[in-house]
Amino acid sequence: MNKNDKKEQYIFVYGTLRGKGMLPITELIDNRVIFVGKATIRAKMYLVDYYPGIIAGSSVNGCVHGEVYQLLNLPDYISILDEHEGVSSPPHKNDLFKKIFIEATLYKGNKIRCLAYAYNRKILPSMPFVESGDYLQEIDTTN
Repeated sequence: MNKNDKKEQYIFVYGTLRGKGMLPITELIDNRVIFVGKATIRAKMYLVDYYPGIIAGSSVNGCVHGEVYQLLNLPDYISILDEHEGVSSPPHKNDLFKKIFIEATLYKGNKIRCLAYAYNRKILPSMPFVESGDYLQEIDTTN
């Protein structure tokens, strides 16, 4: 990534916002994104409801599959993404998700620092762990 790029310019999506998800990011924010590539992050995924949530961090042993997009006009769209993900302004400890910055590894092998939305509440025993780390694969096999 160019040193002049802002880390907020890239977003990692892993659930309903993926290209073949229920509400692709391209539809949510009017095609003002550029697909960078498929990628993975170090995280664990759980089915919170009809949507997934991730727990991420350097100590987390797991792999989540998703996609990286470049946001073309971040200030205009971050509030739309925050609202979609249940993030208050300013963020609150009881928000459904929280914004994090995470390193994604593109399938091509290069790494890119991205904004992502991680689950912000306690993982309950009723929330299934998604072993494959791939939400689209999970919903395909459960339907």
